[in-house]
Amino acid sequence: MKQQKINVPNLITVLRMGFIPLFVVFFLREQKVLAISMLIFFILADKLDGYLARLLNQQSSFGELLDNVADFLFIATILVVLYLTNYLDHWLFWLIATSGIFLAMVNVLIFRKHQQMYSTLLDKMSGSIYFILFLLVYLPPVFKVIAIATIITNISIGLWRMKKHLFHQQ
Repeated sequence: MKQQKINVPNLITVLRMGFIPLFVVFFLREQKVLAISMLIFFILADKLDGYLARLLNQQSSFGELLDNVADFLFIATILVVLYLTNYLDHWLFWLIATSGIFLAMVNVLIFRKHQQMYSTLLDKMSGSIYFILFLLVYLPPVFKVIAIATIITNISIGLWRMKKHLFHQQ
């Protein structure tokens, strides 16, 4: 894998991180259309940077790590904003945050062991569930069901990744 750090996909990832504060401003000002637009932008830009990295043969361990950091920052920011604006109950915030931190720690351990990130269909599914959760924030009963599904998914994926990438005998 190439280790070029400055390339188009990585610049898109950095741009995604730069837009996180805009999402917060729109959400806090209750500009729902703009907040949801930022969320959709983030999702599309996330898909675009991965697609361009593969298309331009610019995949790198650094880019994969940067992409994971951008996703983690965005998800953590949204969780905190939802909690501070009372969209998330205290117990639900801590369950989602703990399961997300667990998954992030598993990813760090895998990266330390293998010096690269392994993105699987399950990882993409976990991210998708987060984004569905955030899109449904304005529908409280549905929101809690999806939130609980997010927690279960994170724990399941974390345990599966630990088994596959940390404890698997090669």
